[in-house]
Amino acid sequence: MQGQINIQYQPYAIASVRPFEIQKLCLHRTPEQVIQFIGLAYSLCGKAQQFAAQLALQDLTEEQLQQSAHHVSLENLKEHFIHLTQLLYTFELISEAERSHHLQGVGNWPQQKSNKADSLTICQRIHEKFSTLLPGFDLVKMSVQQIISLPKIKQLFQKIVPIQLAEPLPNIHQQHNIEAHMFSPKSWDMWVTTPALNTAIENTAFSRSHAYTAEFQSLNIAELQKRVLGKLLDAMANFKTLSNQTDKSSPPLFGFKKQDNITVSWVESARGRLFHLAEIDPQTQTTRRYAISAPTEWNFHPKGIVHQLIQALPQAEFSHWQKQVQQIAQIIDPCVPFHIHKGQA
Repeated sequence: MQGQINIQYQPYAIASVRPFEIQKLCLHRTPEQVIQFIGLAYSLCGKAQQFAAQLALQDLTEEQLQQSAHHVSLENLKEHFIHLTQLLYTFELISEAERSHHLQGVGNWPQQKSNKADSLTICQRIHEKFSTLLPGFDLVKMSVQQIISLPKIKQLFQKIVPIQLAEPLPNIHQQHNIEAHMFSPKSWDMWVTTPALNTAIENTAFSRSHAYTAEFQSLNIAELQKRVLGKLLDAMANFKTLSNQTDKSSPPLFGFKKQDNITVSWVESARGRLFHLAEIDPQTQTTRRYAISAPTEWNFHPKGIVHQLIQALPQAEFSHWQKQVQQIAQIIDPCVPFHIHKGQA
């Protein structure tokens, strides 16, 4: 499932044309059938999607949980690396030849972990890739100040439009026990199309990094720059999971809660927190209801973080406005196609 997001200049509007109806194909199926379908139908964040489905529909062993978490971490590292490479290319900080060289083999990362030897090899390879793309960057340990002092990051931040928000939206990691609001199937359409909790909520890699990195609280950089920094910190968190270096301070990668025959599961993808909501019919042991709440719908909510950032832009002619909005959309969610158009004068 992909679809696209439409962003209109005049009158200003954000609208999703993503094919939510595909989720109905998960109904009245066995858990095994749903998991198989999710794996085939959702190529975007596919490992995260499949893991969220497994958490919602199956009882997994500790070994299975760890293995799936490693696959998701590899996928997240791949997505962050591709996006950072594309950003550097977009702002002419690397050439076309350099971009192609950096991306060689990256698409295969999620398929490369099967045993301890493979794990060590892929960890070394990923570490080298990131440090080659961003000289001086260390996935294992760096402070926020060290990251933003890297020459390549300084150059990148100077190219990105500086946006300031007086009152940023609350983020999803500030909403404790949010799953409790999702147990009523009557609300599932809202969680699929326009998820919110009293107000729109930001659901990005920055949300996760901001919640677990104390240095963010006093950081004086613009909003889009913070979201790029959030991706780097999230890459570091995923690398910890991959290399089995997590500790009590590490943000969790997944979770689930059950109530009667309903399970709400979540997995941290590169774009943000992904939710799967499942109700099982106890008699047939098939899905009575099923829903997926993806980060895209949280962030492109009509009053979401993308809307807030666009509204903070100064008035400008369409061509200039379009370039700035393109930066916002690419940084917040680079995986979903979007169309920026002029609309009616």
